[in-house]
Amino acid sequence: MSGPSICIAGAGSIGCFVGGMMRAAGRPVSLLARPRLIDDVQAHGLKVTDFSGIEHGLSAGELVLSADPSILAGADIVLVTVKSDDTAAMADLIARHAQPYVTVVSLQNGVGNVPVLRVYGDALLQAGRYEEAVDVLGLAAQKAPGLAAVQILYARALKHTQRYEEASEVLARAAKADSSEKSRRLATSALLQAGREEEGRALYDTLMHDRRRGLKDSFAQELEALWPRLREAKISPARMDWAWQLSTRALGKAPSEDRAAWEREARWGLLADAALMNWLECRPERTPELLAQLEDLDEVKAVVDAVAAGGKGALFAAAHIGPMFAGPLALHHAGARHKWLSSTPRISTTNYADTLISTSDQTETQVARRIREALKDNNIVTLAVDGAMSPVAPRIAWQGASVTYSGFTAAVAFKTGAPSHFTVPYWKENGKIGFVLAVLPAPQDGEDLAGFSSRWQKAYFDQLLRYMALGPRNLRLTGGIWRHV
Repeated sequence: MSGPSICIAGAGSIGCFVGGMMRAAGRPVSLLARPRLIDDVQAHGLKVTDFSGIEHGLSAGELVLSADPSILAGADIVLVTVKSDDTAAMADLIARHAQPYVTVVSLQNGVGNVPVLRVYGDALLQAGRYEEAVDVLGLAAQKAPGLAAVQILYARALKHTQRYEEASEVLARAAKADSSEKSRRLATSALLQAGREEEGRALYDTLMHDRRRGLKDSFAQELEALWPRLREAKISPARMDWAWQLSTRALGKAPSEDRAAWEREARWGLLADAALMNWLECRPERTPELLAQLEDLDEVKAVVDAVAAGGKGALFAAAHIGPMFAGPLALHHAGARHKWLSSTPRISTTNYADTLISTSDQTETQVARRIREALKDNNIVTLAVDGAMSPVAPRIAWQGASVTYSGFTAAVAFKTGAPSHFTVPYWKENGKIGFVLAVLPAPQDGEDLAGFSSRWQKAYFDQLLRYMALGPRNLRLTGGIWRHV
């Protein structure tokens, strides 16, 4: 057999026909297939025919079949033959197992070039193969200049190859074609990172002006007005199912006798967190109205005072749950020296914008340096442990799902000796916002980093599961632990 090695990715009827014809022609072919198909071929061989009278019979010994995606590593060319719904999963496997130089060709029904390029480019991003992602997504961006999602992915790849000016150009064009809040926020951050400060500020000011016009006269009215808008909370059935399962495990019973009502509350919680951020950014002069929503501030102040007395700063380990943006507000009100990590642009109009460490217009190295400096200056640093700046952020298996988890916070706690707390706001039954404040482990004498990190991680996730018992309004259901569900 001669020629480049070919792997049929997802060998069903089409894949078996193509692979069988190529193998009959003497080409080196392997088939990545499901175990059931492999069993059938091994038992009966493979026969390929067409209406013109072509007929080839191949024995199992003449074929290379495997259900293990590592078979992709030996391919020069990968022919994708999975169904459309399985494209994303296959693209992820190719990105993780195939060689960097591999050529990928789609032989799928109902899948255009742009969707395939987008999915494959995104998989390359998540595999940390940024230069290749730029090539693939750049082609997709050329073919679909009006698709904001494609342009955003392309710009993300450019940023990870430190082509900030190019990324800012791509996102600035996308923001003009798609005036959504997401597009304009991303474009603002990219412009700032590229040093185009004036353009970034102008775009951000326009965004704030447009958002301000849509706000109600009071925050109470804002929250009440969310109920007719619940359909705007886009939550996949799989994510909602997992949230129900988590709540059931935390409570030891079903969280509600009325699943539909429970889901309505969960959707409200997602919209409510966005409403809170809208008011913080767009109406900073009305901050006292938001402060009236907060309770448990004495407990927050006690922790703040203890941290200040300790002199090492502290790490407040948060997550993408509950009314996230109430945390910095409470710390600011308590008079804490604090910094908080967020993808919010550094030119945020909130009253505590000077405490922000923006992850959207800085590199990971710059952010890590600022965290260390903040702790040395005895600050509380709040960061979402389930968040990540990089597409290749590590994931762990937790409660039946693959979730993002950064070991950075535990490592910093170990190296600096700074105390750490699980600290997350939550909606109370009375409509006010309270705070979960739980001490996380400190390093023990003679303990190494690996042992401490494992113990800290378990304690963090134990607290996270307990939090799931606090009601559907506090799930939030986007970002962080929810991202890959």
